[in-house]
Amino acid sequence: MKSPNNSKNTSKLVLFLTLPFFIAELPLGIAFAISPFSIFHDVRGVAGIIFLREDSEKFFSFILTATTATHMIICVLMSSQYREVAYSVIRCGYVLEVGLVKKSGIN
Repeated sequence: MKSPNNSKNTSKLVLFLTLPFFIAELPLGIAFAISPFSIFHDVRGVAGIIFLREDSEKFFSFILTATTATHMIICVLMSSQYREVAYSVIRCGYVLEVGLVKKSGIN
């Protein structure tokens, strides 16, 4: 059974990783959805709107890329269960036997 503290940490992890994703993905989805229907391609004087849309796409794409690139690092730092699995994968399943060998008092 999960302890309340463990559940609270899991909620923080999910919130910490989900919020930046939605902050980046929602404006990108809107920009890509209206992009084919843009009525401003042939109108003079609205180049600023097109540049604003393109720059916002670049900015939110950067946020999405940064979120994706740091996802594993954040999970390893915030979740002990994720950390154990990551270490197991890095060691190719080899289990370290720490503390099994004790020093004997015999010289």
